[in-house]
Amino acid sequence: MIDKGTVKLKLILLVLIFSTCLLNALPTPNLTSETNSDDVPEDVRRAQMDDEIVERDFDDSLVTRAFVNETNGTIYIQPVSEQKEEEDEEPELERRDDSIECDHYDESKCEKLGECSITKEVCHPEKHLKMVGCLAVFAYPDNLTTNSTDEYFPVNRSLIKTMGCMQYQHDTMMDCVDKKKCLQTKLTHAQIGMCCCKTPNCNVLANVMLINPDVHKESDASKGFWQSTPPSGMDGLGGLPIYWVLTTVLGGIFFFAILIALYVLWRCRQRQREEDEKKRRNCESEKTNVMEAGNLPLVDHEVMIEMVETPKELPITDFQLICKGRFGRVFKAKWKSQNGEEKMVAVKKLVDTQKSSFEAEKKIFEGLVSLPRWYANVVQFICAEKMGEEYWIVTEFHERLSLYELLKHNEISVTSCNRIIMSMVDGLQFLHDDRPFFFGHVKRPIIHRDIKSKNILIKTDMTACIADFGLAREYNSNIEKSDLLGQVGTKRYMSPEMLEGATEFTATAFKSMDVYSMGLVMWETINRTKLKSSDVVPEYQMPFQTIGFDPSIGIMRNHVVSKKERPQWRPEVFGQISMSFMAGVAEEMWDPEASARITAGCAFERVWTHVFSLQDCSEGYHSGNSLKDGKGGEDREEERRKNRRNDEMFKYHSKPNKPHPSPDPSLDDCPQLPPIPIITERGIIHNDSPDAEPSIGRNEDQQKEEEPIVEKIFDIATNRLLTREEFEAQEVEEVNTRASTPTPSGTF
Repeated sequence: MIDKGTVKLKLILLVLIFSTCLLNALPTPNLTSETNSDDVPEDVRRAQMDDEIVERDFDDSLVTRAFVNETNGTIYIQPVSEQKEEEDEEPELERRDDSIECDHYDESKCEKLGECSITKEVCHPEKHLKMVGCLAVFAYPDNLTTNSTDEYFPVNRSLIKTMGCMQYQHDTMMDCVDKKKCLQTKLTHAQIGMCCCKTPNCNVLANVMLINPDVHKESDASKGFWQSTPPSGMDGLGGLPIYWVLTTVLGGIFFFAILIALYVLWRCRQRQREEDEKKRRNCESEKTNVMEAGNLPLVDHEVMIEMVETPKELPITDFQLICKGRFGRVFKAKWKSQNGEEKMVAVKKLVDTQKSSFEAEKKIFEGLVSLPRWYANVVQFICAEKMGEEYWIVTEFHERLSLYELLKHNEISVTSCNRIIMSMVDGLQFLHDDRPFFFGHVKRPIIHRDIKSKNILIKTDMTACIADFGLAREYNSNIEKSDLLGQVGTKRYMSPEMLEGATEFTATAFKSMDVYSMGLVMWETINRTKLKSSDVVPEYQMPFQTIGFDPSIGIMRNHVVSKKERPQWRPEVFGQISMSFMAGVAEEMWDPEASARITAGCAFERVWTHVFSLQDCSEGYHSGNSLKDGKGGEDREEERRKNRRNDEMFKYHSKPNKPHPSPDPSLDDCPQLPPIPIITERGIIHNDSPDAEPSIGRNEDQQKEEEPIVEKIFDIATNRLLTREEFEAQEVEEVNTRASTPTPSGTF
């Protein structure tokens, strides 16, 4: 252990060395003294300086002027009496108790009151302001010819702003160039100049002069701080300038404060290391005693961590790559259960940097698994495990892949469009609502935060289910703001308030962002729907595709927020009853104002009612009795139809493998149901190009578009933005530091 006395001695020596270096580095002003200050004691040197000041004052009272005769080189001393006679001829304001008369003018009074003549003003010394002088403030001329060697130029009457007198404390504070003429003191870059003088009526217009900028290249303010002459009356200790003394003292205090802070910090860390070392030795002693007694420790931290991190063996084989990106890959694989049954699953393998995304998705799925039953419009979860250096999420496999893949390679019918929109909005209302339709149980609201066509999977029967919950969060009153406030998701699908960074911390505000994104997905779906046999369906387009691939947040903000742009509908859409209705719902979902958007539950109810009303019309739900009964009979018939729809939806969500109650798209022939993509070892083969080479997931030019931007969290401790991985790694390190501290004896 380091000896405390040795450490203190070293610190004292270090302080002395730094102090000496600082004092040597500071410049010493020139002090006129006949004796060497290094050889004379301080008290004697101060007494000598006081005597010199008294003697100089006495000499000044007798002799103030000396003239040299240029002919013979003799020196003539002017007597005091002659000085007084000259003072009578040319009086100067040198006494502190005298008043002074100056020319007075105020441009503001001239403009407001019409008082434009130059008058006289008398100023008297006041209290601590013992001196008085004259000044003038003027504007620079617009066209000043500077090709002259004259040091000053006269100022025109029209340029005068202010004239008058002023009180001041000391001669040096005025810094006047001439006592009898008002000459500009400093050359400034502003358009206003100032001059001052110290004799009566010295600021008359003829005496007001402007500096020639060619002669005075620098103002007096450019003089070095340390080279300036200390003003009389402003002397500090031993004739040193007071500001020099203050700077030295404050610098020394600041320097010693830093040393003390560093020492305290070092001592705290030293004590912490000593305590940790002491605890470690005590813990080792306790473990040794327990082992010698024939027992094993109850908890071994290292073994416990190893047990958690050891990957499990999953019954998954026959991996086939579907798509890949920067954050991981998705495979089609075969799952073999314990009873020998096999089924196809989708395995998402995330890289080790995506631990936060894996844990968020796992948490959402585990919360849904705890509910009494699974909702059909959310992808079925199987398991989530850490496998080596990767994180695996295993879900149910749907052979039609994502809605993006379906729309990109196929046209769909109106019936298929209705079923897809109805089922994916059904899934969103289930996530958002704490009491969803057709579920019968209370749950916590879930915010997805990355709704897009690539995160919606299509089942064989053309129903949709929502997937990819890496950015999703359960909303409750205890959730931290840092966990939700951030620009996350795919930029193309971000809501206006998310692009602006003006999100309210309420459940309604966060849900409205998902609703906006779902409206864009509905536009994608409707845009690829064949409305009739003669309809020419355009090629697949992403929302705002005209902006380009991978747009920045600034570009999206300009189009979505500033210009309030939205994807444009085909004119043919409004000629088809069902699609026109769906387009109206989508427009209410992407309203610029978050508070004006309809909720997912409201959107689902409208879509659900509309789809079933089309089915009722096609099946002729108007009996003869209801027509005879009039309007009352129609109301009762409508109520019976509504109850029947509710029963069908409840049965669909409560019984596995129950057909969806909406019209069956497999009966359509305009166009027919899209074929199932073929997944091979080399990639995916779609119907639109059966002879083409198999593709893996997506085009290269769309590679960046699929990946959501990285979420960042503001960390108060470090005062900077951290990615979620950095933020959680910091938390894990703190937990490990606390966990590595052995438990004191007697607490088991």
